[in-house]
Amino acid sequence: MIRSNKKRLVVDACVACSMGERNQNGKFCRDFMDAFRFKTENFVVMTEAINSEWKKHARHKFSSDWLCSMHARRRVVKINEPSNNELLRSEIISLSDSAEHIDAMIKDVILLEAALLTDRTIISIDKIARRLFSGTCERIGCIRDVVWVNPCTSEESAVTWLVNGAKNERERQLCNYTSGALE
Repeated sequence: MIRSNKKRLVVDACVACSMGERNQNGKFCRDFMDAFRFKTENFVVMTEAINSEWKKHARHKFSSDWLCSMHARRRVVKINEPSNNELLRSEIISLSDSAEHIDAMIKDVILLEAALLTDRTIISIDKIARRLFSGTCERIGCIRDVVWVNPCTSEESAVTWLVNGAKNERERQLCNYTSGALE
């Protein structure tokens, strides 16, 4: 049996939102999302919470056209919210004394929850959340091998990684992330 190269990737609304910006980040995000749509057969993962974030933050033509196109191609995977998400959330809360850090992680825990139910990959430009989650890997083992890719960091070669199969490469995993290593 031939193994499919199709991956189910969680895309943060901040990437979709940045697609409409007229700066370097906007260009990186548009290039990445165009490669996602036209050069791969990957799926974008949506939960109700992620979809709400997209609707709230990604209101411009680029992101809405992209998502409509993915729906038309039947490349949107809708998954139910995880039933045990309170455990992950309570672990996050117990690991930090900083309310600011807790808020940042809780805001983006929806990405981790969806990634853990699919192919364990997050596409996001949120460097703070990435650093914070990376710092919890030793105590929250289930997120250790989640891949986090930032399309706006040129050193990550995100488009190349994507079109070459979006593999779970060790250096992209949260447990191996160190700020500046891939940035």
